[in-house]
Amino acid sequence: MKYDVGILGRYNNSNWGGSLTVLVTYSTISDMGFKAKLLKVKGHDDDKNVIYNRLCDFTKVLINNPMPPKDWNRYFSNFLLCSDWTLYKNWFLPLDMRMFSWVEKNNIISMAASFGTETGNYDKSDYPMLYSYLKRFRHLSIREKFGLDLCKKIGIDHAVIMPDPIFSQGKEYYYKIAQAYSHKSIEGKYAAVYLLDMSDNSIELAINTAKQMNLKPVFIVAQKDKDRIEKNRERLERYIYVNNFSESLSAWIYYLYHSEAIITNSFHGACLGYIFEKNVFGIERGRLSSRLVDLLQQFGIKNRFISKLDDIDKAIKEPVDSNAVKDKIMLMNNKVREFLVKAITDGKKQENRIDYLPRVECTGCMSCVNVCPKKCISIEKDKETGFLYPKIDESICVNCGICGKACPVLSKNELTGQINTVWCGFSKDKEIRYLSTSGGFFSELAKGVFAKGNAVVFGAAYETPQKVVHTEIFDEKDIPRIRQSKYVQSEVRDTYLKMERHLRDGKNVMFCGTPCQCAAVRSFINAKKIPDDNLYLVDFICHSVNSPKAYQAYLAEIENNIGDSIKKVWFKNKEISWEKFSTRIDFETKEPYYIKNRYEDSFYKGFLKHHLYSRPSCSHCNFKGEKRHSDITLADAWGIAMNCDKSHGISTAIIHTDKGVKLFDEIKEKLYVEEKNIEAVSKGNVNFMSSTQLGRNSKYFYQRLAQGIPFSKIIDEIDTNKLVKEQDVNKLDESSVKLNGAVVRAHSTAKIITNSNSSLILNAGKLPGSNSDCLIEMDEGSKIIVEGNFKIYHSCRIKVHKNAVLTLGNGYMNTNSIVVCAKSINIGDAIIAPNCYIVDSDYHKILEDGKVINPPAPVKFEGHVWLGQNVTILKGVTIGRGCCIGAKSLVTKDIPADSLAVGVPAKVVRSNIEWR
Repeated sequence: MKYDVGILGRYNNSNWGGSLTVLVTYSTISDMGFKAKLLKVKGHDDDKNVIYNRLCDFTKVLINNPMPPKDWNRYFSNFLLCSDWTLYKNWFLPLDMRMFSWVEKNNIISMAASFGTETGNYDKSDYPMLYSYLKRFRHLSIREKFGLDLCKKIGIDHAVIMPDPIFSQGKEYYYKIAQAYSHKSIEGKYAAVYLLDMSDNSIELAINTAKQMNLKPVFIVAQKDKDRIEKNRERLERYIYVNNFSESLSAWIYYLYHSEAIITNSFHGACLGYIFEKNVFGIERGRLSSRLVDLLQQFGIKNRFISKLDDIDKAIKEPVDSNAVKDKIMLMNNKVREFLVKAITDGKKQENRIDYLPRVECTGCMSCVNVCPKKCISIEKDKETGFLYPKIDESICVNCGICGKACPVLSKNELTGQINTVWCGFSKDKEIRYLSTSGGFFSELAKGVFAKGNAVVFGAAYETPQKVVHTEIFDEKDIPRIRQSKYVQSEVRDTYLKMERHLRDGKNVMFCGTPCQCAAVRSFINAKKIPDDNLYLVDFICHSVNSPKAYQAYLAEIENNIGDSIKKVWFKNKEISWEKFSTRIDFETKEPYYIKNRYEDSFYKGFLKHHLYSRPSCSHCNFKGEKRHSDITLADAWGIAMNCDKSHGISTAIIHTDKGVKLFDEIKEKLYVEEKNIEAVSKGNVNFMSSTQLGRNSKYFYQRLAQGIPFSKIIDEIDTNKLVKEQDVNKLDESSVKLNGAVVRAHSTAKIITNSNSSLILNAGKLPGSNSDCLIEMDEGSKIIVEGNFKIYHSCRIKVHKNAVLTLGNGYMNTNSIVVCAKSINIGDAIIAPNCYIVDSDYHKILEDGKVINPPAPVKFEGHVWLGQNVTILKGVTIGRGCCIGAKSLVTKDIPADSLAVGVPAKVVRSNIEWR
């Protein structure tokens, strides 16, 4: 078996950050569908580490025993160096060995490797040797700017800065690692202090920073720092000594993950802090501080590096834009993954089959399906997104390699079309202009091709309102079928084969599609050597293509809400205006139609604002820029000054080839045009040059969609930053649900659901040594939904029966209170005094003639409700907003808003009250 990459890095007990970097690199490469092995190094403790054994695959032969076998090139397409200090001159593994001097060809990759210090301990006499090693790296990425400067200094010009691979995985990945630690939780809120090369000054700074935030400093200490901690024991409130290497990585991540803040002089400690969305404070570390300062600056944080006591107050007060940090991490994630895909892909030997292409690179063009002579490539739909991907039937495939040649990503056909001229304007035909997405240039180009005679035009059309396919038309009367934008990826089907027949028959053929689809046409034609003198390729400035599954969910919700089938979808409708374009949807029988502008429509929000459902390959599109495979690129003329009315739309045409110039000249008399420059067009169309990065909440969107949540509700959760977190009760993430020792007995299907702004704290107020724990019991399919910040004090009892839902808002439930939910109890925003009892059923069924006459009935508090001590709420009761219920009352009927009710049964004794 041949592996795509062999990974060499630092994964021993002396460096948790370096160990984690290697582990994450391995996991990310494997996630992307590549086959990897870690190169086993003598002196590393990998065989003792439970996390590595569980997640990684090692070579059986030691790489340094004494030198790697010469035939290792046969087993790996690439060799990759990563992690802390691996480019430092005096690392324990000999330089020639870790620089892969024994690798025959230059299929060597550096993944954000670090020199450790500004010089890497190299002097000028070492520069020729270092140059000879580094020039052999085909892809050389360096983690720190000072490392890049050193490369330039010795004459290496192909090195690039790259984020640490630790950013290529999300919070959930590290949480799973933390769960492997057989831990004891820390009571109360604390600041995790992780210091390398501990000094008296760094300890003093860390303690004072934690205490100024009213947090307990908890020192996470490795074996090599134990003696220094022991000397300072009287000054420390608590330290955690991690000695067992089989759990050390998990323990380190666990204590960072569950902290309120992270105080560290460690580069990787700070990285994890940002990933975990913590308050991160950097501590001075002498000559090694530059790495941490560089990281803080990348996140736009200036004052959270502390080198003296006077810095602490300023550091704590510096605001941090959490959304900007999340966006930066997402960009880092994409950059690392894009680099790895390209680097590993370039080094693979067998480039002639599309299964060599990583899934994240596939554009879904289906050129490979069309070109295969054995018809052994089928199409499979991704279950999560609905995007289509090719799949090879190995029993039929003869390894001819033509699928790789027809793939626009693998074939890498030269982009020859450059910018000739740029025109902005519109069709003089008012109907064409109004019914077009922008100014009608596409329709006039199609008419121009038909005017040549013996012509066919291909474009995207609605097969049904829910599905878009590429289709062919033979008459200009059918142009409306393929006119207008469709913001979902089209199914190409056998379009390329049809084009081949028409071109070989000498017909004039125009194809309009995304830049990757036009590149696919070019690759298909080159692979099959099809004459293309009569071919006109028209693409457009593409934001990205959207998920068919997301699009269909959007339409299904609208149909359900209206109660009628959709007849027609019209994106970028101009009824309001072209510049404030809308989505219009017509129905089979019902009026009026649906119409919402780009700022109101949920699909537009998810697409244009949050970038939730783009195809993964769109995040690193290979077909942006001035050079194109097309003859003409179309676009909206956003932000272009024109000497005409723009209300009904202005088109842009960027002409790349002589063929494009000639076709456009032939239709000019049908157009109003003004010549412009590409700089103005690019300014208003950023996607001409840049890819759209997949939004950070994309995974969340698909998870909620799979749960059957309505499309617009998911978009609203993301738009308002109220993300719902549905957790298995037996595997709770204590960042949002803090157990504090509460007893939880739950069925495996029970869920506690929070959002990004809510939390549930159990066992509040419990005294040390007390046995009065809170008890939560949840049956099959039951849910506790937490919409605010709610505390349940010790000694309370909560029982949620099968499929029942208990909803909590902001407030608390004091000691010894009991809630028994058989169907639905919505407590919402409320404060509940001790010894209260809330129930929505009679417990036992009463039957009459075999029928239950006392079914459960929902209980609802409508907000800002105060229950006094020993209050009982029975089933079917609604308590209005602003109510106060007096002590020892029994509530059997609804209480209107703003009322004071007391007694057995409770009666309203005051109205229009206000309590605070």
